[in-house]
Order: sequence, then structure tokens, then C-alpha cells
Amino acid sequence: MTGLLGVVREVFVNIPRAVKRQTISMTDCLMSALAMFGTKSPSLLAFDGPGLDDTVRHNLQTLYNVTNIPSDTHMREVLDEVDPKALRETFLSVFHEAQRGKLLERYSFFGGYLCLVDGTEIFNSEKIHCKNCCRKEHQDGRVTYHHQSR
Repeated sequence: MTGLLGVVREVFVNIPRAVKRQTISMTDCLMSALAMFGTKSPSLLAFDGPGLDDTVRHNLQTLYNVTNIPSDTHMREVLDEVDPKALRETFLSVFHEAQRGKLLERYSFFGGYLCLVDGTEIFNSEKIHCKNCCRKEHQDGRVTYHHQSR
């Protein structure tokens, strides 16, 4: 895991910042955002840097190599700058390392790879919907609409 996170970090280091004033690096913000998913944090607000427990803080510093842990507000501001296309290289680099390490060989199938993805809900909105949307009524009274893939 440490090796793959290092590959991701190398890509993140090269993502430029639009806003030059820099209190916490783009790389630390991106690695913190990745860690938020990796540690299964329930929300960005729950992943607020100063409020993190010691175990998560330790993992951020040792596993994700984060020097300065951003607050949720700072992370939002920095991540809003990121062009999603710039993150594509991250996937390609990790995929390349997985291929090189022969991690994907057992998933080879007819010249490609088998991959399970939970992508059943293609679209989701509380406001936008059409006659083909599925409707979900939540316990808090909200209604959301989505398209279901088959």
C-alpha cells in the first residue's frame, strides 16, 4: 500500500495550483482527501484536520506522508482548484504499477480485465428529474431521483 500511495503522491506533486498563496500544499490536500476515503470518514467535516483523533493523524503522517493536515474548509478551497482531468494520471500510474507487479494477471479475461464496480445509480438529484427516473423517498422527507443501470 505504501508503494502505491507513493506513486499517487508523485502524480499529485505535479498538479499545479491556480492560487499561488500556499499555506498547505496541494499535495497534502490531495493526499488528505484520498485518506478521507481510505479511512472511510463519514464526511469532509468529520475529517477536519485539527479535530482528528491520534490514530488517523498518525496514519496521515506515516502512511499518506501528509506533512500539514488541512482543515475541511481549507481542503475544500484547494480541491476546488483541481481540474479533474489532472487526476486521470493518478489512475493510469496505479494501473501501470499493478500491471508491472503482475497484480492483474488473475483478472485477465478475453484480452481485458474483470473489474467489479458498484455503479448502479447513474444519476442522482433532489431537483432534476425526468419521467424515466426512479424515485427514492428518504426518512427525513427528502425525495431524490436517479437512473438505474441494468
